[in-house]
Amino acid sequence: MSSVLLRAQNIARSYAVHRSPWAKSSIIQAVSDVTLSVGRAETLGIVGESGSGKSTTGRLLLGLEPVTGGSVAFDDKPLPTIGSSDWKRLRTRMQMIYQDPLAALDRRLPISIQMREPLEIHRIGSPREREARVGDLLRAVGLSEEVARRYPHELSGGQRQRAVLARALTTKPDLLICDEPVSALDVSIQAQVVNLLSDLQRELGLSIIFISHDLRVVRQISHRIAVMYLGRIVEEGDADDLFAHPSHPYTRALVSAAPVPGKKLAGRIMLKGEPPSPANRPTGCAFHPRCAFAIDRCRSEMPPLADVGPSRKAACHLAGALPAASDASSKAVGGSIGSPVSLSEQIS
Repeated sequence: MSSVLLRAQNIARSYAVHRSPWAKSSIIQAVSDVTLSVGRAETLGIVGESGSGKSTTGRLLLGLEPVTGGSVAFDDKPLPTIGSSDWKRLRTRMQMIYQDPLAALDRRLPISIQMREPLEIHRIGSPREREARVGDLLRAVGLSEEVARRYPHELSGGQRQRAVLARALTTKPDLLICDEPVSALDVSIQAQVVNLLSDLQRELGLSIIFISHDLRVVRQISHRIAVMYLGRIVEEGDADDLFAHPSHPYTRALVSAAPVPGKKLAGRIMLKGEPPSPANRPTGCAFHPRCAFAIDRCRSEMPPLADVGPSRKAACHLAGALPAASDASSKAVGGSIGSPVSLSEQIS
C-alpha cells in the first residue's frame, strides 16, 4: 500500500466567461499546473489570498468539478468520472466540510435525519446501526444526543460546524477536505474545532486538506503547507521549515502580515497593488508586478516549482539568492490560536 493517499499531477481548471451576448467569451484560468500529494494520516494546508484558487483546487481534488488538464489519483487509482457509479462509491471515502455550516445543512430537517442520509444513500448498516452511528459521532465531536433532534437554526455556529463534521465522518472517510471551516467562528471556537480535527486525525487516521487564509490556524494543524497565488503553487513544504525560512517573496509577505495578540506588528512586508485578475494574467511570474525583488527574467519567464531544500519547493527565479527573511516574520505565526483542548475535554 502506497503511503500517498491522494496525488494531483499538473491539474488545471479554466472557465469561459461571457461578459455580454455580443462580446467574445474570455478564458479565466482559475487553477494552473498544480501538483501536490497528501499522505495517509497527514494534513496538507493550502493558503493564499482570496481568489488564489484554493477552493477550486479543493473541488478538483474531490472530483466535484472536472479538471481541464492534468490528473487526480486516489489510492493509486485515477479519479472516476464525475457522476459515475464508481465516483459515487468513492465519495464514501472522500468528504468535504464547507465554510458556511448553515448553508451546508438543510434548514427543514433535524440534524439526526441529515446525519443518517449519507448512510441511507450508500446503504451502510441497518436502521438500528445507523441510529447508533449518529449517536456515537455526536458524542465524538462533543455534542449531546439532544442536538440530534434540533434544526440547524437552533444551533450556535460552533455546534453547526461540529454537526457538519460529524455528518462528514458517518461514512468513515479516509480524506477530509476542509474549505475555510473555521473562518466564520470566533477565536475560542476556532481553537476547539482545530484541536478536535487533530484529535480525530490521530484516532481515526484521517488525511486532511485544510484550506484557509488564516496562517495561525494552518500552521497549528498542518504537517505540510502549499502557498497559492493566482492559481499556482508558489511554495510548498514542511510547515515549520516553510514558516521559519520562507523562500518565495509572496510567502514572506504572508508570514510577516500574521498578527500576534498583544504585540505590535513588526517587520511587515507591504505588497504593492492588488492581485491581478485571472482573466488578465501578467506574463512571466504572476507575482512580479508586486515583488520588490523582480528582475527582467521574472517579467518574461514563468519560474518552475523547484527544490530549494530537502523538504521544500519554491517557484521563484531568485529563491536562495534573496536576503535573509526577518526573524519577526517567522515568529509572527508562532503562537497557537488557543490553548490546546483535548477530545475528552471537549466532550465533557
